[in-house]
Order: sequence, then structure tokens, then C-alpha cells
Amino acid sequence: MKKNFLSILIILIPMMIFANSQDEQIMILKKTFYRGNLQDKIQVISEAATMEENLEEIFLSSMDFVVNYGDILKTDDSMIQLAKITVENLDKVDKSKVSQFFIDLFPLYDSEIIRNSILNSISKLQINDSKINILLKDYGFSLLENPQEEPMELLISTMEQIDDSSFFPVLFKYAASTNVPESVRKQSENVISGFVERYKTDMVSIIEKGSLSEKHLALKIVLNNEKNSDFLRAEIAEKALQVSIIYIGDTNQKNELIDFQLSAIRELRRVGWTRSADLVVSFFNFARSEYENESLAEDDYIEIISCVEELATSKASSILSDYLAYFNSQTEQGISCSESVVLAVINALGNLGNKTAFDNLLYVGYLSYSEEIIEASRVALAGLKF
Repeated sequence: MKKNFLSILIILIPMMIFANSQDEQIMILKKTFYRGNLQDKIQVISEAATMEENLEEIFLSSMDFVVNYGDILKTDDSMIQLAKITVENLDKVDKSKVSQFFIDLFPLYDSEIIRNSILNSISKLQINDSKINILLKDYGFSLLENPQEEPMELLISTMEQIDDSSFFPVLFKYAASTNVPESVRKQSENVISGFVERYKTDMVSIIEKGSLSEKHLALKIVLNNEKNSDFLRAEIAEKALQVSIIYIGDTNQKNELIDFQLSAIRELRRVGWTRSADLVVSFFNFARSEYENESLAEDDYIEIISCVEELATSKASSILSDYLAYFNSQTEQGISCSESVVLAVINALGNLGNKTAFDNLLYVGYLSYSEEIIEASRVALAGLKF
């Protein structure tokens, strides 16, 4: 029994001595911090950061110090260093206290060093605080006054880690701005694209109310990420096409408007979004007007005719048959029509196979069309379903 007791003492005594020495070391650190100058304080925080013990009291003291004396010493290099090293080592401090510290510290110091450290720590500690998020958003807008790559990229990375849709105005502003570095624009686009579900309401709002260039950018961002679901992509494309038909803008933007519309309808066609049938028919009437005004290239117009065939199947036969009747009337009067467009309409009617096109297809053979068009009408007639 005595031997066992002695064995236990041999083990416990060094541990007790070590514990006492650790307590003394911690007390020394506290005294040094309270009594020392800025360099002493920096040394204390540096050493405390390497220790496994919970030294929250020392870090809280440092947090209070850099905030309380910030007005006086915020431009002092040593004070900035102390604030930086404090910010970077708050893993063991209660998150609510850290959040309030950042809220107090961020606007107090103009130092990019401190602000960058705060951004890194927000990501590292996974802090999502509404008041901090407001600060970050305001900071993001302020960076537009003097755009710089490093702080902007770091801010975007921090925003990416936080599930808060309120960051969208900053991110989209960066993506749409011609005054920020290209890397910043691209990074902002990627973040929005990667979290479209998070920002979906904002994206729809941009497509509805933004400028044409903003609408187009919003659509591109959604479509450029192949990871976005077809359902989501088609929903956004449908909204874009709907808005484009009623858009009234500068005539100098006509080409961009057409590019915007083509991007939308091509996506609807790719997905096979037949839910947009009525919209596609409305767009066809718009596109026809643009084509006849020579604002829309013939190849693009023919592509739109194919989209009508594929997406508006229940109504396409009627509208395209009426269109062929128009061409027949023009040809009968000796007015020339684009052979490529007439062929596109006839081929579409043949593919649809609806018997409502019978009379107009048949009449083609009695008019002075080219042999190619007449032959195409025969093939289309043979494909009609009765």
C-alpha cells in the first residue's frame, strides 16, 4: 500500500509544480500586460496565443485597450500591430464578445492592416452578425471610391463565407463596375453565380428594374455556371425574355437588347422550357417586327423560328401557318421574300405536322417560288397528320 502511495506521489508532485509554474506564468503575463508599454503588450499577446490555457481575460484586456485608446493611438504602428495580433488570436474568446469588438474596432481604425485582419478573422471564426454585415456592406461601397485589388478581393471572400443576401448590392456593383480591377469583377461574378439561390430574389429584381447592361449581366452570371439547375436557369431566362419584350430603352442599345433576348430564348430552347409557350409566341411577333425593320439578322431570326417550333408546339402551327399565308400573299403580288426564312417556316410546319397548315402549304405549289421551296412544301405536306 505504501509503495502504491509513493508511486502516486512521484507522478503528482511534478504535475503540481508544473501547474503552479503555469499559474505563475499566466500571472506574470497579466501583470506585464497591465504595466507594460505597447511593445510589452504585443509580446504578451504573442506569447498568450501560443499557450493552450484559456487566457480569455488577457485577450479581453487587449480588446478593451485597443478600442479605448484607439482615438489617441490609432495611427501608431505599435498600436496597429497590437490590434492586429489581438484580432488574429481570438479563437478562445466568446463569439458574442468578438463580434462587438469588431463592431467597435472596424470603424475606429483606418488601417487596411487591421481591417484585413478583421475580415480574415470573420471568415476563420465563421461569424455571422447582422451589425457586422452592415459594416462590411458599407465598407464595400466605400472601397469603390478608390478601388484596390487586395481589400476588395478579401472582402468578397469574406462575404462568400457568410449566408447573407444583403451583400448582393455590393457584389453586383463590383461585377458591373468598369472601374474595379478585372479580377475583382470576375470574383464577384463567380460568388453570385455560385450562390444564385441565395441571391435569386435580387437577381430577378435586377432583370426587372436594372439597366439593360445590368439585366444582361445578371442573365450571363446565371447561365455561365453549369452547376445551376436547368429549372433555375430557365426561370431566370424566361423572366429575362418577358422583360425584354416590353423594354423601352436607348435605340443605341438595340444590339445589346437583341443579344440579351437571344441569350434568353436559346436557354429556354436548350432546356426545352415549353412552359414559356405563350411568351415565345409574343416574342416571335416582336422579333418579326425587328427583322422587318432590319434590326435583327436573318440567321438569328431563323433560329427564333426554330425556337417557336420547339417551345410553342401547341400554338406554333397556327402562327407559322399564318406567316406562310403572308408570304404566299406577298409572292402572289410579285413582292420578293427571303427564301431562307420561307424555307424555315415551311420546314417548321412540316416538323410540327399539324393539318391546319395544309391549305397554305398546298398553295405554295401554285406560286412562283423557287423549286427548292416548292419541294420543301411537298415534303411538309407529306408529313402532316390527319
